[in-house]
Amino acid sequence: MTIPNFESQHDWEAFTSRFDSRWHCKKALLDRVKDDLFPGYSWDQLQGSTLETINEMVQAILCDMEFERFIVDKEIVRTEISADSEIVRTEIENCQN
Repeated sequence: MTIPNFESQHDWEAFTSRFDSRWHCKKALLDRVKDDLFPGYSWDQLQGSTLETINEMVQAILCDMEFERFIVDKEIVRTEISADSEIVRTEIENCQN
């Protein structure tokens, strides 16, 4: 990924604002996982492979959450009325597309 060319100072500020927001969120998530798994340890006390594992765990959870959000957004709620019994039934079907 490359940093785009900005046409104005406003575009640059909007980009850095979004970056800062995402960075603070990601850092908070990394800190949370580190503190849960290694309470009392600071980042500089952990080995490189441990840092990679923490990052991979956060990334995996974020990916799972994004996938779950995608599935929920793509669900179709369908209501059918049975001709035989006047029962109203609601089904949720996952879109395959």
